[in-house]
Amino acid sequence: MLGVTDEEDSAEIAEWASFGLIFALAVLSFADARPRGSSDQDLVDGDEFTVSDLFECLRFVSGELRFSSDYLRGRCMKTDITVRMDGMLTLSTRNRGQAALFWLDRLQGKKKLVLI
Repeated sequence: MLGVTDEEDSAEIAEWASFGLIFALAVLSFADARPRGSSDQDLVDGDEFTVSDLFECLRFVSGELRFSSDYLRGRCMKTDITVRMDGMLTLSTRNRGQAALFWLDRLQGKKKLVLI
C-alpha cells in the first residue's frame, strides 16, 4: 500500500508516486528478463527499458493504473503491476519464479546475497 503511515493519504500518494514506482519495477523486470524459446533472435545485448516502453504497456482501466508486459524485444517479462486509486499496489509475474521478491528488496536498498 502506498502511504503507510496514518498521516499520509494513500490516494494522494498514489496520484503522484504511481508512475515512478511502476517504472522502477518495470526496469527491474526488464533487466532481469531472459529470452525464452525463439525470442532469443530479438534480443539485443545492452538494451534498456525506456519511458516509451512504459507507456506502450500502461493502461488506465476502471480507476486503476495497469502495467502489463509479455515479451519485450526478446525478453520474457510477463509482469503485471496495478495501482488502485486507494494506493494498493499489486505486482504479479508469470514464469518468473521468485524474481519479483528480489526486485522489491532492491527497491528497499537490500543487497543480494552472493555465495563466496
